[in-house]
Amino acid sequence: METIPVLGYILIILFFLHIREWSVVRFAPLLLTLGLWERVSHLLDRIYLIILLFSCIIILLQAGRIFHKYLIGPKERVDAYSWTALGYIAYLITYTLFDNLIFVRILPLIGLGIWFFWNAGRWKSTIVQKAFYTAGTVCSYGVYLMILMDYRAWVPDLIEAELQVLPLLVIFFWIKKYLWQAIYITMNRIQFAVVLMVAVYLLVDAIQSHTIWDAWMIGGLSLLSMILGMQYKVKSYFFVGMGVLIFNVIYQTRPYWGNVPWWVYLLTAGILLITIASYNEWQKQEHHSNKPIERKIKKMWLSLKSWN
Repeated sequence: METIPVLGYILIILFFLHIREWSVVRFAPLLLTLGLWERVSHLLDRIYLIILLFSCIIILLQAGRIFHKYLIGPKERVDAYSWTALGYIAYLITYTLFDNLIFVRILPLIGLGIWFFWNAGRWKSTIVQKAFYTAGTVCSYGVYLMILMDYRAWVPDLIEAELQVLPLLVIFFWIKKYLWQAIYITMNRIQFAVVLMVAVYLLVDAIQSHTIWDAWMIGGLSLLSMILGMQYKVKSYFFVGMGVLIFNVIYQTRPYWGNVPWWVYLLTAGILLITIASYNEWQKQEHHSNKPIERKIKKMWLSLKSWN
């Protein structure tokens, strides 16, 4: 009884695929193949069905590259094969979403990443190409997170948070350097926001863990961030690393600050005010051209402004 509707689907698909002048028409028969899979799905083991569906995604993508130069070309010639592959990816989710094996659950996201990378160069617009490469990279990071969360029982608690977010900095560095270097000012601002969010996430995790090893870890990472910021002249890494290092030192030594007598704070403030007043008086007595300290500070500030 299943043979007649299946043959009907095949005949309709072959008829419409024969039309080459108006490629949009191909969407109908290609989408009908999903109904064909639904008809025969109970005849196959679920794992074999998932493998076949994933193989069909690759076949559709390859067919799209063979028959079409662009995803959306001139005269409304749309690559129905590649766009239908998106439907296959969505259909694949229904079989993999609640699977016990992580390497089955990640297949739709892997397929989506492949779809973006495969079709990134098939646009006339350079911006759209870069957007596709960016989306594919984000999908790769999603696959990494899914695998990491599934195997979190094997990951030491000390480095779990670091393994979650630090690769994001590497990915963003690659995106900024090789994809969006033309808008580096905007990307620098986004980079500062990303680095700051990562730093806050790690700080909150360290405070919640409340162990000396987390404090050492945060201190080492912030110091490394400052070194990398100075080495590669990246303001976001330098200033965020410096801020995290200062906060970490103050937070970890807060019990000692609370036990210091009040007059020590008063004495420190007085010495600081006397030092500032003495410096200002000395500057007034010096000639305007002889201000080596101010010149060094100004030179340092100009150098920092030239950093990324």
